[in-house]
Amino acid sequence: MAYPTVNDVPLDQIFEPYVSGAKADLTGYTVKIAGVDTDLRDLFAPLYLGSQAALTNYKVNNVDLKFIFAAKGSVHYNIPALQGNTYSVAGTASGVGGQPGASVNLTLAFSSAGTYSLTANVVASGGGSGTIVGFPASGTWLPSGWTASDSQIQFAYTETVIESGPASKTNPAATYQSLSASRSFLMSAACGATSANGNGSSLAMTLRIKQVSTGAVITTTFTVACDAAPGV
Repeated sequence: MAYPTVNDVPLDQIFEPYVSGAKADLTGYTVKIAGVDTDLRDLFAPLYLGSQAALTNYKVNNVDLKFIFAAKGSVHYNIPALQGNTYSVAGTASGVGGQPGASVNLTLAFSSAGTYSLTANVVASGGGSGTIVGFPASGTWLPSGWTASDSQIQFAYTETVIESGPASKTNPAATYQSLSASRSFLMSAACGATSANGNGSSLAMTLRIKQVSTGAVITTTFTVACDAAPGV
């Protein structure tokens, strides 16, 4: 297997590998992979997923490959700081009458300034207990070359109820919503001091951020859990 080169640099060190989604058009340039001639469209990510490389002087219908494929390192498939992580907040009621019990909440906030923050709070008074794992967290969701006004967000999830009842959820972006305004996913749960029934859920989150003009989508998966457990 030998890739064409540009100034002795092979194309697989110039362009980002293809992973998934829509491909570029056929180029007519092929590389033999496991004995099979494979078009470059099946090997490299299309330009809409990232940014341009330098000129290669390899052309398709008089269009340089730099205008067809994304430069290596420029493609964003997820938000690395969130991908695969677990964020949880839990409180246990005291089990003592007259006490306020346990309440927990978390917020996933994505701002029009291109940043995100994950925060959580737990109140477990009167001998109750609480734990927070992974919070707070913050970072940047806006990829290089994108704008918030050309971006949309969707919060999708699969829920597992972990107490007698589910946690409460407020989802402002069950379908794609513009990030020209900030969007926050809220989750909360409460349990009375002497209640035998708690409320709580674990959500397998799928966060999608789409660049409207190109259709490129960044998909990040992680877990959030909010649990208010009985103390009796």
